[in-house]
Amino acid sequence: MNLGVPAWVTVTGNDETPNETWFWNDAIGYAKVGSTWGICLRKTSGDYNLPEEQQEESWPFNDAPRAMRLAAIDKIPELLGKLAEESTKTAKKIRAKLDDVEAVAHALKGRTNKDELAPAHIKIAPRPVTTTQVERSKTESIRDAVSSALTSGGHASAAELLSGANWGLGGSSLQIQVPGVGKKMLAIVINAAVEKIIRQELLRLGAPSRIMIVPGPGQTAEQPATAKEAQ
Repeated sequence: MNLGVPAWVTVTGNDETPNETWFWNDAIGYAKVGSTWGICLRKTSGDYNLPEEQQEESWPFNDAPRAMRLAAIDKIPELLGKLAEESTKTAKKIRAKLDDVEAVAHALKGRTNKDELAPAHIKIAPRPVTTTQVERSKTESIRDAVSSALTSGGHASAAELLSGANWGLGGSSLQIQVPGVGKKMLAIVINAAVEKIIRQELLRLGAPSRIMIVPGPGQTAEQPATAKEAQ
């Protein structure tokens, strides 16, 4: 799915067998085995007091022992939810870093601004609010309203994913870029029910009726992003 974000869900396991410091665990996850990302299975065991002697073995799903595959099938929906949660966290981290970079850029630009070089006795009039600032404020209001509507509608994963995305207005359309998430994962989380709630909320807000939800920065380049449109 080109996420590049690992996630694991426990299938079965036990502690204190054969002694109080012993453990074993079977898990299904989305991770990198060898040089390939994909759904995989992992078996770990050992003694909590002897981490250097703990054992771990991982397989691509189709190469794992048959008994492990059968036991893990029911955990796939839970794994998809975990992936959405981890991808949202990654997207928020990326967004925070981008905000930090933008703040540094503005600070550096301010050092050479003519306003700071003006004589002390000259008062500089405050800069007017720009169209870009107005659009950004409007976009943030739309984003918050849509996220709230999705949460109320029982789609918390989609709400978190979109709240960490980059929203932008462009004429009669609204574009949402979701960093760190491939188009397949995006299609799983942003399903028909989620799209319906988004369209209803945009209609209520009087926002643009055309919306494009696309993978943003952070996805791998193996599969180019294509727009997912809801008319």
